[in-house]
Amino acid sequence: MPNRKPIVGANWKCNPDKVAKLPELVTNINACDASKCDVYVCPSSLHVGIVYRDFTNGAKVAPQNCNFAGCGAYTGEMAVDQMKAMGIEWVLIGHSERRGEFGLPTPPETNALLATKLAYIQKQGLKCVLAIGEPLPVRKKGLAAVIATCAEQLAPMVQYLDPAKVVIAYEPVWAIGTGESASAAQAQETHKALRDWLRANVGSKCADNMRIQYGGSANAKNAAELSAQPDIDGFLVGSASLKPEIREIVCALAAAKQYDAAAAAAEEAARERSRALRRKRNKTIVINPTADIAFTAIFFLEIALVFYALEKGAALGLGSIPPRSASLALVAACAFVFAVIFFVKWSSVAIGSLLSRAVFPGDPLRKTRQLHKFRDQMWQLAIHVSMTLLEVYILFFEEGSVEWWSNHAMLWSPHPHVCAESTAHAKWSIHLLYLLQMAIWVDTCFGHRFLEERHKDYLLMYLHHVVTIALVGFSYHYNYTKVGVIVLFVHDVSDIPLDLLKIFNYCQLEGLRGLFLVELDYVFTLATWAYFRFYVFGKLLFYGVVAASREVGFAPQAMVQQVVPDACMPRHQLCMAAYDKTHGGFGRGHVKGALLGDGSFDVWKSFETMGWAGHECIPLFWEATALLALLQLMHYVWFGMLINVIVKKLASEATFHDGARDVYEGESDDENDEDGPTAKAGAADERTSTLASTTAAIAMLAAILALVDK
Repeated sequence: MPNRKPIVGANWKCNPDKVAKLPELVTNINACDASKCDVYVCPSSLHVGIVYRDFTNGAKVAPQNCNFAGCGAYTGEMAVDQMKAMGIEWVLIGHSERRGEFGLPTPPETNALLATKLAYIQKQGLKCVLAIGEPLPVRKKGLAAVIATCAEQLAPMVQYLDPAKVVIAYEPVWAIGTGESASAAQAQETHKALRDWLRANVGSKCADNMRIQYGGSANAKNAAELSAQPDIDGFLVGSASLKPEIREIVCALAAAKQYDAAAAAAEEAARERSRALRRKRNKTIVINPTADIAFTAIFFLEIALVFYALEKGAALGLGSIPPRSASLALVAACAFVFAVIFFVKWSSVAIGSLLSRAVFPGDPLRKTRQLHKFRDQMWQLAIHVSMTLLEVYILFFEEGSVEWWSNHAMLWSPHPHVCAESTAHAKWSIHLLYLLQMAIWVDTCFGHRFLEERHKDYLLMYLHHVVTIALVGFSYHYNYTKVGVIVLFVHDVSDIPLDLLKIFNYCQLEGLRGLFLVELDYVFTLATWAYFRFYVFGKLLFYGVVAASREVGFAPQAMVQQVVPDACMPRHQLCMAAYDKTHGGFGRGHVKGALLGDGSFDVWKSFETMGWAGHECIPLFWEATALLALLQLMHYVWFGMLINVIVKKLASEATFHDGARDVYEGESDDENDEDGPTAKAGAADERTSTLASTTAAIAMLAAILALVDK
């Protein structure tokens, strides 16, 4: 049986009427033995400052209310900041008399308001007694209706129901101040049902360790019987707390529960060691500096090579676009993409903060780091959706055929930049795609390195960026653009559900309170990745590159003849036909009259004929094979990380949010760290990195423009 420490609260409400009566009430509380039972007192607002230092037995003071915005122009309110400065550790919220039971025409406190208060209380580091309960009409409908009402009150604040920070005070409203009390069996039935609800909606650890008080007119006469119930952990006492019998209530509870302080201390020490280890692990993302510097150098080198190739007017590059125009177009695309990213980030922060406060349970984006991660993921989602639409248009509509889906050789049909017979094939969409995609990868890689929050897969993602830049440049340079487009399509379309999964996770939209969005999208993400990144990428692209590229790329003069076409048909077919006529029908592993993909190609004969060192198509073959194989390997690693999230959840009964933080996110988003040295240091680091990255961006842009002007 869980070793929960019993707890009694003395709610003085708006009593006593005279300050002179306070010493007697304080004496009653000091007479209680608080060694085996926690005791707290809820004085009226006027009396908190008078008595908060007078309790000598360890009893705590818990004001009866608080605001949710701190100090300022809030007439009639009490701020947790003020309580914290006074050394007060607890606060009571949600009492039925503040939920509308005054019988006065005053606005009742809503569940959403109380969730906001609880978030604010925990952010300031205080503990909370959260009162819930049902009126008599609901009780008459039966236990199911009672639990439904309590669940409605708890649902907006599920994520804050930490047994170390919250005590639930269940108060049957119909039994408060009426002299009526639920029977011990009724009270136990309701408490057990509440604990079962916590188990189903929060987790077993929460259910087993959450202390649930009974607040229905507990007194010295019924305290012993109620205390004997296994799911009743204490009382929130009203009128009886103004009398000496409060001591008897505490004694009855302590005697019934037999709290083992030594065992509890050992358990807490073990939990604290676990928390400390977890905080250290989550806050410290170890990044190999050598790999970091190497990837950064490769990134800038790739960008320089891209612009160098464009400026030199490489015939295999942007085709009909003049080199100078191509370079300027890429600079403009980088600037445009950067502006779009900035706008999406700015609007995401504004809209996300608003939705978090008004819609999402518990305002999850109130945390600075959480909001930054949400912001970074939103612009990635916008990019992936936009590029997927353009890629779908090019692959499935502009092409007019999807023969490449079943015929690997069709992947290696060079793109007809210019056609002598007709201008119908001069498709500018491919230029737009590659300009935008190259600009996106430049900005993405730059932001990942200098601007954004670090994750545990930082180096893996960095490697993915530089490899993809190389692959995009490779497919465009050699004019086999369809390979690059399909690679981009596979990544972008499968990244959309993953982006949504991360966004839902940052907003903590899991379980019933989040409409199971995290769980549903998690399953959808696994299915999407399995299909696109393993089946499509593995079978169609990887097999097509390793097998078909040898035949197409090694076709006679394939890389030369495709550059300046003289007819609107695949270049490799033209050059093979010409080679048949002039060279007796055999060369480079092909036989006379061969068709691509007919199985007659002999790759070993091709290498023997041309020589392993002198074959001009060897770079085409090995570059494509190596880059795509590396990408596929990274797909397996990421998929393993996704699977590990659910393994963590099932093994430790953690939430998806906690599992993702342990597996992927890395950095702690604990509210207690938000305003501490870690947060301040993080903010300083962010300002420094932003300044450094801005300087580097200006220097890179100046170098590019200087290169173009020469």
